[in-house]
This record gives sequence, structure tokens and C-alpha cells, in this order.
Amino acid sequence: MTLEPPPDRELWIRARDGDERAFGELFDRHSRTIYNYCFRRTADWSAAEDLTSVVFMETWRRRAKVRLSTDSLLPWLYGVAANVLNNHRRSLRAASWFGWDVAEVEPVTVRVCEDV
Repeated sequence: MTLEPPPDRELWIRARDGDERAFGELFDRHSRTIYNYCFRRTADWSAAEDLTSVVFMETWRRRAKVRLSTDSLLPWLYGVAANVLNNHRRSLRAASWFGWDVAEVEPVTVRVCEDV
């Protein structure tokens, strides 16, 4: 007897309640699709990976406020990805407007202190 995987709606309800494993299942289920969406719009695998991470970070951050209108989380993820891509394009335009070469910008290392 093969068990059917739980539908997105069920996983989403569990994730909203803080179930990280349920969110991980949603990530495993949809991350490749969102990555491909981002890659097709940027033609940059590294940017697509970063943007996919931002999409799922935003999804986790906003999970308590989101109610699914369909049985799939994917339409909502596409909406988040579209917004993330628009923000990415705006930041690239702003950088070029200021004459910055984004490829030459040094990465910033951020240390997180969890003892606060």
C-alpha cells in the first residue's frame, strides 16, 4: 500500500503552526519549480539560487498571514517570486544608475549573535 503525500493545503496549515518539517516538504516539492522560474527570468544560475532562497525565506516569514485559496501553494509562490524578481531588477537598475558595477561589489559578511 502506497501512501499518498499530503496535499499542500495540509502541509501549509502545519507549517503555519510552526512545523518546520511540513515547510521542508513544501520546499522540497516546489523549490526546483521556483528556481527554474527565477532562472528563466535572470539567465543566471547563482542569482536564481539566491532569489529562490529569498522566496522561501519570505514564505516562511509571512506564513501566519497567508491563507491558501487553492489546494496548491505554487500560485502563491509564483507571486512571491515575481515580487522578488521585480525587487532584484530594481536594485540592479539603481546600482547601474549610481554607476556601480554589481559584479565588483564586495560581499558583506554578517555575524548573527543568538545570545540576545
